[in-house]
Order: sequence, then C-alpha cells, then structure tokens
Amino acid sequence: MTFGVMLVFVLFIFWRPQEWLLPWIFGWPLMDIVVSVAVITFWLETDQRNLRPPFDKPQTYLFIGLWFASLMSHVAHTYFAGMMETIIPTFKICFFGAVLFNATERTSRLRILGRLFVAMGCTMALHSMLQQWRGYGFADGRPLWAPGDFGTIEVRSRYFGIFSDPNDFAQMLAAFIPFSFVIYRRRSFLKFLISAAIAGWLVMGLLATHSRGGLIALATVTAITVIFMLPARWTPFFMLIFAGVALVLCPYSAAWLDESAHERIVYWGNANQMFKENILFGIGAG
Repeated sequence: MTFGVMLVFVLFIFWRPQEWLLPWIFGWPLMDIVVSVAVITFWLETDQRNLRPPFDKPQTYLFIGLWFASLMSHVAHTYFAGMMETIIPTFKICFFGAVLFNATERTSRLRILGRLFVAMGCTMALHSMLQQWRGYGFADGRPLWAPGDFGTIEVRSRYFGIFSDPNDFAQMLAAFIPFSFVIYRRRSFLKFLISAAIAGWLVMGLLATHSRGGLIALATVTAITVIFMLPARWTPFFMLIFAGVALVLCPYSAAWLDESAHERIVYWGNANQMFKENILFGIGAG
C-alpha cells in the first residue's frame, strides 16, 4: 500500500498534471497530502509486519544525518534565519527519501519504479518532440527560441514546472536512459532491442533540448551503462579508466567553450573555493 502511494508521488513529480493538464488544482499541497497518506499506510504495514521497521536499516540513519547536516551548515555560521528556512524543505526531501527507500525493499518493486521512470521519460520525450515537429507540445506548451551557431535559431524543447529549463529537462531525460535496460526481468535479444528503441526515443527527446550539459550527461550515462553491461568483475577497472579519461580530456575542452561556458567555470571555481574554506559543514542549503 505504501509503495503504491509512493508511486503516485513519483508520477505527480514527473507528469506534473497541475502545470498543464489540470491547472485548477495548481497550488494545492498535493505532495504533502500524498506523503501524509504514505506515512499512515507505512505505519499500518509496519505494525502488521508487512514492512520492516525503518530503524532496522542503516540508510534511515543516513537520511537523518543528511537532514541534521543541512541544519548544522547554518548553525556553524550562526545564521539562525537560514537554519529556520532550511528545516522544513530539507526535512521533506529526507523524509520522503527514507519512506520511499523503506517501502521499496524488494527487487520487483525497484523494477516497477524503474518502469514508471521510463514511462514518464517517454511521455516527456513525446512532449519534447512535438515541440520540434509542430511548434508546441501538450497544452500548447511552447519551446524556447535561442540563437544558435552561424546565425541560426535553435528550438529548445522544454517541459513544465521544475523541468521548464531545457538544461534541467535534458539532465532528467539522460537519467532515465539506463532504466530502459532494466524494465524486463529476463533478458533476450528481442527485449534488448525494445529497450534500445526506448533509449533511442529518450535520446531524441534529449537532443531536442540543444543542451550542452545534457550532451555531457548523455555521454556519461552511455559510458557507465555500457560498463555495467560488462561482466561485474570488470566494472571497477573500466570505471577507473573512464574517470581517468574524463579528467585527462577536461583541459582540452577550453577551445570548445563560449563566453557563457567560461563564466560557468568561474562560478564552479568560486564554489570550489567556498567548499574548501567550509569543508566540514559547507555554507548551507541554497
């Protein structure tokens, strides 16, 4: 029961019907309601021994520690207002993560969750491609028009809500791709072809965003997916090679960076400096 409620939560996160399909429910605390129901069902299932108590698993303590660390990052700088603003948002993230982890305790449930990811990814990719084919997607959702190379105009597909930025949208589609290859319990050549076709559809949706960050994410996801398809004993060796090659290629990317990319590197440098100066607790959420 709890797992089903969690699936509803995930569905709403990616489908986002309040943003385009059912705008009249926009502003309702849907996520809070769903999580509240999940807490009740989780308590009932734990009491009936259908689920293990959450404190029997070490991951629960990691979520608690993450929430505590998010508060300490402001306490360390005596920033009381920041701590108060952090309590609720970070608690929601950590609490949902703990409940989802404890409710997803079987391989079959993990596979169901992966299938939901893939279904939502395919839906989002359809919206992305519709913007390329006819100029608008679901509910008249329009793409971004941005200047491209050689004086061209790029049509950058996007989704709704937290995925309304093409870069965020592309990153999410890239994250869905590996799940395409685990939707089936048993492997066969035909099932592999179906999974590859689904992955190709997600890639098409990602490319329609014209996101450079999305391309980097796609390259990373592709490499890691291929590595995990190899025998397990080879995984550590190839992961080290992949990380080494990526680091070696970084200095050679300067010639391909435009002004916007250079500015982002400066921001990353500033962030790294802040991290080194506040390495224990950071500087706070947000």
